[in-house]
Formats: sequence, structure tokens, C-alpha cells
Amino acid sequence: MKLSTPTISKKAVFCTLLTALLWLCLEIYVGSKYSSLRQQGDLKYYHWDAGTCWRLRPSIDATVNGRRVHTNSAGFRGQEEYPITSQHALRILTLGDSRSYGLAVGDQFTYSHVLQEQLRKEGVNAEVMNAGTPGYSIVQCRARLEQLLAYQPDIAILAAGYNDRRYLLLTPPDSAASFKRIALLRNIIGFLQHSNLFYAVSYELGKNKLDQLKQQAPSLDRVKIRVDEDVFRRELDAFIKTCRQHDIEPIILMIDQNPAVFEVTEQAAQLIENKGYQTAIQLLESNPDLHIAAAAYRQYLLGVCYRSINDEKQADQHFKNHQSIGSLHGEAILRSQKSYFDIIQEIAKREAIPTLNSRKAIYQINRYTDNPDINNYLDQFENEGYELANGQIYKTRVNGKIIDLENFFCGRLVDESHYDQAGHILIGTALADAIQNKLD
Repeated sequence: MKLSTPTISKKAVFCTLLTALLWLCLEIYVGSKYSSLRQQGDLKYYHWDAGTCWRLRPSIDATVNGRRVHTNSAGFRGQEEYPITSQHALRILTLGDSRSYGLAVGDQFTYSHVLQEQLRKEGVNAEVMNAGTPGYSIVQCRARLEQLLAYQPDIAILAAGYNDRRYLLLTPPDSAASFKRIALLRNIIGFLQHSNLFYAVSYELGKNKLDQLKQQAPSLDRVKIRVDEDVFRRELDAFIKTCRQHDIEPIILMIDQNPAVFEVTEQAAQLIENKGYQTAIQLLESNPDLHIAAAAYRQYLLGVCYRSINDEKQADQHFKNHQSIGSLHGEAILRSQKSYFDIIQEIAKREAIPTLNSRKAIYQINRYTDNPDINNYLDQFENEGYELANGQIYKTRVNGKIIDLENFFCGRLVDESHYDQAGHILIGTALADAIQNKLD
């Protein structure tokens, strides 16, 4: 008996070709409609990483926030390459968030680069590797340190504590397990998004979810914090322990947020800590129009106050009266800077770890009036008629000197947390002085 060979009908071939043609046309059409959105996203600058959730892509060459930025072949900020075995007498690793990365400045004015240049001017054969990454918490900094131990740094400078205090709506608190799950999911989605159709569907679903959150965000008394105080304490201890196990000297840099944005909420938080609920209510209610970065925290603190005086109705109204800003890995801050700085200072004192405060570093401006990089920048800055976030006018120098140091400090912040060129120069110079003194 002769077996017949199955044949494919002309109709089936036609349907298959027509389907493929329609799919191709849809891919082209949808791709043209969403191409600008693909280009606008920040995700092209990051890898999803199981250890740290995300990290900077290598070999970036782009203009971000009006500044030319680069990463080297290993994903460190800047163009300088670093072999695994250092060719310098002293290798320093800086770890932190966008403030360490240098979001508002070019490569040559990050405090890491300034630190390197200052040490070399002072005769120290040093190199500084900037591993700062936008969005990082202390959990990510500690994990990133462990990834970079092969570089055998002599000193590790940690600057974390801002993103840790953000509240979450879409993701769980920072942990090794959550990083692994998020990175896996995002890598799968990223692979599927090579299809323009899938990109469009996933974008619209995500946008719809964020729009729902903006319209009806969860109550602030029920949201989670990325890294609460107890976890921050454990992670800082773990960071120091890892350093000492590998003969690395830790230094902690405490980078102040913008007091012109958060002064009212920080004062209220202190009043609440001392059970001054009515005074805190008066302070917060007399300042209804705070910067957007402090608005949710103001509502949270009012909710805490009213709940503490047993006015549950008012408390609920304030906890619910906030708007999501639609950030995947953290909304606005919802904890006091002081509480996290207190943890740093407590542990640093116990472990004899050197610390540096950014405000104190910037207050040293009048020691550096002959620095051309600072002076040329301030000449341009003062001609702009700059206004601080709280409405105060930025004060210019008098006979080349800064008279109001707090006003000058506030002027170094371009938003709620990021420092300008002069701020980075002064922080990097202060770090160099501290390290030089330690070496001496």
C-alpha cells in the first residue's frame, strides 16, 4: 500500500502569508506610534540585575539633564577604565544613589572625580571608581559592593539614605528576594518588548495601572517603605562587616536633602517625636503649599498627629489625601532624614567609622575662594537671579565671600536632593582632605 504525502492547500498558504503580512504591517504601524516613547524612557540606561535589581549599562555616551554623561566598559560613571588589579597606590570606590552618581553635573564635576583629582594634586597616587547609581538604596549599595570586591578597593565611601525613605505602591520593600523576582520579570518583559505590539500592550497596561494609582492611591498609613529604619540599621552593619572582612576602610558620607524643601516637615517630625502634636499640626497646616517632594510627607505627618490625638476622621482624610507620582521603585519620601542620620552616627561612633556631612563640607566655601572652577561657576550662577525652593532669593557674594552660609548651601541644590557643580567640588575636596588626614 502506497502512503500519500500530506499536502498544504493553497488556501492555508495564503492565510499564513496574509497573517504574517498583517502582523508585519501592525508592527511597523505600532512601532512608528510608540518610537518616541521608547526613546524617552530611562530604562535604556540600565540593566535589570538579579543582585541589585538594576545597574548602569556600560559604554553610555549621552546627554542627560543637559549634561554629557558616560559610563565605561564596566558601567562605572565616567570614561576612565579600571583593570581588576589597580595600577595605583590607592583605590577608592564610591557607592550611592543619583547624588553620588552626579545626576546634575558632567563627568568631570562629580564629587568622585573631584576627589581623585584633589588627591593626585596632593601627591597621592589614587584612583576613584564612581559606582553611584540613580535610585539606589543602602540594600543595593551593599549588594553592589559585594559584586565589586574583585576590584579590591582600599576605601569604600557609602552615601545612601534618601531613596530608602520612599514609600512603595507597585513593588515590595528592598530585599535580595524581591530584586531577583523583579529583575527576572523585567528581563522577560524586556525580551518580549522587542515586538512593537507587545511593547504597546505592556505600555498601555502599565500606564493604566499608574493612572489608577494617581486617581486613588492607597492610604499613607498602609504603604510600605523601601528600607525602614530597622533594615537600614542591619544593612549598614552588613556593609561595614563586608568591608572589614576584605580589608576595606569604610567612610560614610551623609548627603543632606534640600532644607528649602523639607525644613517644615523635618521640624514637624521632631515635634511629633517629642509628642508636640498640636504644635506640629499648626506648623503643617500653616504651610499647605510645600514642594511636591514634601507634599505626601506633610499629609502623612498630619495623619499621624490627628491619630495621636484620637481624631480618626481627620487622620484618615490626610492619609488618603495624596497623589501618586507614578514611580516604579518609590514615590516621595515618607520618613525623616534625621532618623536615618541618627542611625548612621550611632553605628559610626560604635564602629569608629569616619563620617562626612555634605552641609559642613559646603560651609567651607570661603576657604576655596581662589578655586577657578568654583568662582567661574558662581559668577554665572549669580547672574541668573536664582530663587530657592522656599521662595527666598539666593544671595550673591560680598567682596568675594559668602556671608549667609545656609542660603549658599540651599543654592547648591538644583531640586529636592541633587547638588550642582559647586556642591560636588566642595564635597569632593572635603573628602580628599579627610582621606589625606587619615593617610598622614
